[in-house]
Parts: sequence; C-alpha cells; structure tokens
Amino acid sequence: MKSLTNITIALIVAIVVCIFTACSSEPSVTYKKVVVGPTDTVWSLIKDNNDESIDIQYMLFEYKQHGGSNYIRAGEKIEIPVVVK
Repeated sequence: MKSLTNITIALIVAIVVCIFTACSSEPSVTYKKVVVGPTDTVWSLIKDNNDESIDIQYMLFEYKQHGGSNYIRAGEKIEIPVVVK
C-alpha cells in the first residue's frame, strides 16, 4: 500500500512538472530580414511572417528587445522575429 501511495505521488508530481514546463515554454525565435512596403507596419510584418497561432504582442516584445523601432519607412530593411518551426 505504501509503494502504491509513493507511485501515485510521484506520478502527480511528474504531471504537474510537465504541465508547468509546457505552459511556460516560450517559442524558439529567430530573425528574418524583410523590406518594408509602403503600407506595412511592424505589426503587419510580424503577423504576415508568422503562423496565426503566434502571440503578436509577445513577438512585438521580442522585436523591441532586439532593438527594433516602431518608426519604419518604405524601402527600409528590418529584422523581424519569426518562430522556428
């Protein structure tokens, strides 16, 4: 009976650790060089170059952490974050 209780506790702990690890994992991000078009925004470039399930707010945070600016001009080359698949 004691070993069954220990196994049950170990299993519960393993499940909790797996859940927290999966929930807290951030996507693997790399950067892609793109040329800004006349109607592009940072938001639209990130959205158009990533899967629809990606959190755009998080990717904007990554863009800013990488030194990106919200002030972009048509013809300018910038690096935007993209999730590695």
